[in-house]
This record gives sequence, structure tokens and C-alpha cells, in this order.
Amino acid sequence: MGYKGKREEAKPLILPNLNVERNSEDAFMTDLVAASNELRSSLLLSAKLLPRLKIEPNHMGILIGLMVRLYKLYDTYLYLICDHRLEIALLLGRSVCETAIDLAYLCKNLKAEEFNKFIKVSLATSKKIYDEIENDKSTNSGNRFIQQRIQTSILEDFDEARFKLEEVNYSDLKGFGTIAVRARGCNMEREYLFVFKNLSRLTHASWSEFVKYHLAKSRNLWYANHNYSIPRPQSLDGIAILVTEATENYVNTVVHGFELSDRLKKIREWFLAIAIKHEQFMSMQQ
Repeated sequence: MGYKGKREEAKPLILPNLNVERNSEDAFMTDLVAASNELRSSLLLSAKLLPRLKIEPNHMGILIGLMVRLYKLYDTYLYLICDHRLEIALLLGRSVCETAIDLAYLCKNLKAEEFNKFIKVSLATSKKIYDEIENDKSTNSGNRFIQQRIQTSILEDFDEARFKLEEVNYSDLKGFGTIAVRARGCNMEREYLFVFKNLSRLTHASWSEFVKYHLAKSRNLWYANHNYSIPRPQSLDGIAILVTEATENYVNTVVHGFELSDRLKKIREWFLAIAIKHEQFMSMQQ
């Protein structure tokens, strides 16, 4: 059952046949995009389902917000892949992975202190800005109208989160821990290393990224490469497996989504199988 009492019905799941012969990476990409669209629609359906957990409203809001964010990020990621904007898609892919890990972690750790840590991360930055404005006001620096507008917005955020300024410290910015710790807390260490961590080099800019995507070489000299790279199958299967696993946690723990659990499991198993077939294909090309 979805919001406003409207029942959300999933269309029949149609995944490409795993047993057909694929003689090119284009053939793999065609089927991977088709399966990714099935996952995308399943994420949207999952995000529309009514919650069944009885927890504090703001804590439930975090879980719902993560699920909606995961759908929107993955939806846009898939769009960029299909538009052959690989470099930018991979930047977004890191956010997809972090959101999936956070969703899986909180679904497995339904503790009030964990949800409060998540909230305080953003409030700690807001408090730092609030205090900086207070310092400016004490020295008659800055524009009072702008200062008042910013501080009013910050206080509204605190009120919505049901925290007072004095209940949040600057140290809370790191209170939720690292993404590596959270990945370990939901048994996603390998996904963290092979997907999330691998994409970090693109997020922050790195030498390996430049060589692979933004530079070309001639006679031992570098020059600019303005062309976008064409996505390969690896850009779809790893992230899809991580996203599906996180969403399974959500529908099995948070919402009335038992009927979606089997659907997501089939999608995840399809991506696992196609990844193996693609590795076999590449080994035969050597």
C-alpha cells in the first residue's frame, strides 16, 4: 500500500534472458540497461510504500528520505550512463553507494542514538555557521538582514529536528563515524572497497582519473581530451547489486513490501550472474 491509501501494483518483472549468447559489450550493455530500468522502477515503488515500523517520526523520516534519495540518485545515474556521460555518472555513483550503505546500515541498526547521530552531522555545520554569525554581529561586521535570514533558517532546522543549539557540538560533525565503519556494520565491506572507495578517486580528482578520462598522450606529451568516455558493463552491474541489496533491507525491515522482496532478490541475482558472464566474455577476448 502506498501513500494516500493508493495501492501500488508492480508490473510483471521482465529481465533479459541470461542464457543467450552475447558477442559484444554492446550486447551486454543493452541487457544491463533493460535490467537497470526494472531496478529503477522497483526502487520507485519501494520508496512509495507505507512504513510499518513504529519508531520516532524523525527517525522514520531518515529511512524514507534515504530510500527516496537512493531512487533519485540511481535514476539520474542511469540517465547519465545512457547519455554516455560516464565521468559525471561515476561522480554521482559515489553518492549512490554512500546512500545505499547508510540505508542498509540504519535498517540493521534501528537505534535512536544512530538516527540522532545522523541528524546531528548536518546540525553541527549549521551551528558552526550560526556561531560565526554571532561573532560577526559582536564586531558589527556583515549585513544584519542577511545574518538574520541565515540564523532564522538555522533555528528552523533545529526546531524541525527537535534539537536545541546547546545540544549539538562541533564534534558531532564526525559523530556518525566513517562510511567504512558503517559498511562494516551492515556487512558491505567488499562493496565499500570495490565500488564506493574505487569511485572516490573520481570524486576528489586524481592522477589516475586524468590519465583515464581527461588527458591524451602524443610523443610523450599530454593534451586535453574533451570527449566523454563510453560506459562499459562494469559501470552498471556493481552499483546495481549494492543498490538492490540496500533496498531489500528497506522493504524487509521498514515498509509493507514483502511482495517486493522476491522481486528485488531476482534482480540482484540477475546482476550477479551477468557480471560473471561478462568476466567470462572478457577473458575469452584476451
